[in-house]
Amino acid sequence: MIKTLLSSLLIAFCASTQAQTPTDASLDELMSLTHQKEQVLSTFQNVLEGFATATLTAAMQDPRLSEDQRAKLRQTKITSTEIASRLVSWETVKPALLDLYRQKLTQAQVDQVIAMLKSPAWQTFSEAVTPLQVESVSGVVQLATGLYPRIDAEVRRAIHDEVAQSKGKS
Repeated sequence: MIKTLLSSLLIAFCASTQAQTPTDASLDELMSLTHQKEQVLSTFQNVLEGFATATLTAAMQDPRLSEDQRAKLRQTKITSTEIASRLVSWETVKPALLDLYRQKLTQAQVDQVIAMLKSPAWQTFSEAVTPLQVESVSGVVQLATGLYPRIDAEVRRAIHDEVAQSKGKS
């Protein structure tokens, strides 16, 4: 009888000390406190816009294009960005984030992060750091945007040199 009771207690103890998978409610709260929806959608939008702009810039450099073709290309960029934005919605991204969080975090870890994010100390820190983060991200985007034409020119020059070199070997 005592062995059975001790076995039951041991099993119950082991089960309670194993890492619990976070609940959907706690993950929703965590994602809300960390503004995941806004951040993820903004990141996707920036990436899609960057791809569309880079593609359009490269295509517009073709001297054979007529003005009508250039106008159609500009419209295509707008259309492709709009289509991609519709396909990348929070409803399509959120399940993947929930799965990732469930794989990487325990309920205890989620609870600790939520408690930290709700603490007065974090609120003070967040108010001070947020403007700096916005400014630094903006600066990085401007830097990357400014570098694209140089990168594009270098890639085109390398391709041109490689083609010229391979023709010389023939």
